[in-house]
Amino acid sequence: MSLQGPSDLVDRIRRDYFAANLLDPRSWVRKADDLLDAANLLRSELDRRWARTRENPAWRHGGGDPPLGLNGVWLMLRALEIENLCKAHLVTSLSETERGDVERAGVLPARLHSHGLPSLMRQTGLPLTEEEKGELQRLQEAAVAFGRYPLPTRSDRVLSDEHLARRGYDLNDVVDADSAIPSAIARRLRDALPANTTEYRDR
Repeated sequence: MSLQGPSDLVDRIRRDYFAANLLDPRSWVRKADDLLDAANLLRSELDRRWARTRENPAWRHGGGDPPLGLNGVWLMLRALEIENLCKAHLVTSLSETERGDVERAGVLPARLHSHGLPSLMRQTGLPLTEEEKGELQRLQEAAVAFGRYPLPTRSDRVLSDEHLARRGYDLNDVVDADSAIPSAIARRLRDALPANTTEYRDR
C-alpha cells in the first residue's frame, strides 16, 4: 500500500493501521495459521526425506544424509506459530503504557519483541508439563538459531553439549516427537482464546 499526502496525515494513518492490527488478537492468530499451513506443506517432504534416509544402509552407521537442515526449518515454523498464539493472548492484557506505545508512538511493546517461548508462555498463565517446557526451549533454539542460521550465533556454543544433544535427538524419530508436543501446546493456546478471536480448526 502506498500512501501520499501531508506527512502528518500519512503518519497518523500508518499508526492507526498499525495499532488496529497489532492490538487485535485475530491478526496474530491469522499469522499463526499461515505458519502452521507452511509447516504442514513442508511436513510431507520432510517425511519423504526421513523415509529415504532410513532406507539407506549407511543410516545404521551414522550416515544416510538425514535432513537435519530441513528439520530445523520445520521446527522454526512451529516455534513461530506458538509465538504468535502467545502474543494473541498478550495483546489482550497490555498495560495502558504499552497500549500508548502502540497507539501514540506506533512502536511494538518491549515484551512483544521477544522470541523467548518459555517466557511468553508463562505470561499467558497457561500450564505446561516438564516435557513441554523442554520442547519450548528446543523450539526457541530453532526460531533464533539453528532453524535459520548455519551455526549457533556465538562461537562458545559450537559443539556445545546442548547442540550435540540436539543432533542426537534429531537422529531419531524427531518429526513425530516434535509434532505432538507443539500441537498440544498450540491447541491449548487456541482453546483459551475468546471464541470470537479464532475460527478453530482441528489441527
